[in-house]
Amino acid sequence: MTVKQKVFVTGANGMLGDAICEELASCANVEVIKVTRDVCNLIDSDAVEHFFSLHKPNFVYHCAAKVGGIAANKNYPVEFLIHNVQIQNNVFMAAHNNGVQRLVFFASNAVYPKNISRPIEEIDMLSGAPEETVRPYAIAKLAGIELCHSFNKQYDTKFLALIPVNLYGPKDNFHPENSHVLPALLRKFHLAKVNDEDSVEVWGTGNQRREFMCSLDLARIAVEVMNFSDEKFDGVCSEYPPLVNVGVGSDISIKELAETIAKKVGYTGQIIFDSSKPEGINKKQTSVEKMHSLGLKHKISFDDGIGIIYDYYKAHVYSCENS
Repeated sequence: MTVKQKVFVTGANGMLGDAICEELASCANVEVIKVTRDVCNLIDSDAVEHFFSLHKPNFVYHCAAKVGGIAANKNYPVEFLIHNVQIQNNVFMAAHNNGVQRLVFFASNAVYPKNISRPIEEIDMLSGAPEETVRPYAIAKLAGIELCHSFNKQYDTKFLALIPVNLYGPKDNFHPENSHVLPALLRKFHLAKVNDEDSVEVWGTGNQRREFMCSLDLARIAVEVMNFSDEKFDGVCSEYPPLVNVGVGSDISIKELAETIAKKVGYTGQIIFDSSKPEGINKKQTSVEKMHSLGLKHKISFDDGIGIIYDYYKAHVYSCENS
């Protein structure tokens, strides 16, 4: 981006959208466009088309989505499927209709088959069924990736999907029932420490393995991707599927995660694993070979990242709940 460009970030108030807006704030040649639901409800196709025609963004980061952990996916499967598909359809069509030059769509590693024990490559998409606990959400995200390909094929657009690993960071969701595993555990351990509780319960056996990345790292990488040369960006968009895994290249067990968070928080009580509770797929680590071949690397260590999100939680969540 060498001249002043309009960049629309959907979901700008969420964890990833906010991180991308912060990353773009240092770019003097960028005008960031944000929108709240009361100004433009992305489920409303007419409202989305009007917003795009009014603001005419050059570039779009599509971060907005209904997201949540295992409990949320179990309780709201209809919303996870319908709302995400509707939002994607509306944003992609409006972007095409209004001449958006590049669109980066954030999918999820939930789209990948559940029974792959090795690091999962981009070409593994659609080679098997996703894990049942997140299937509606996964199908919605699969539809988004396929939309990227279909628009590129039919209309010669430049729409690209990124598949991040499990994200965490500032502005994460710490809801006791609907949050993802890392912020949920951080909240649990902090409250257990404050309330001097003897033990903390963790869902599952603790043996499941997950790969985690700080949202600030993904935001920086996403901006680097959007700034690829025409040849580089077009090359990835022309592939099937038009996507890139974004991760850190290593995973940890939920037991290790719980122990790491307990140590960071300063909790010294007992950790109890409840194997009667759902825990999702045993292992899901994505291959970062393609990401590295494009010159993209993560920079924030897991320990530093936990420190970042814990500081945010204490300053902006716990302090507000207890003021």
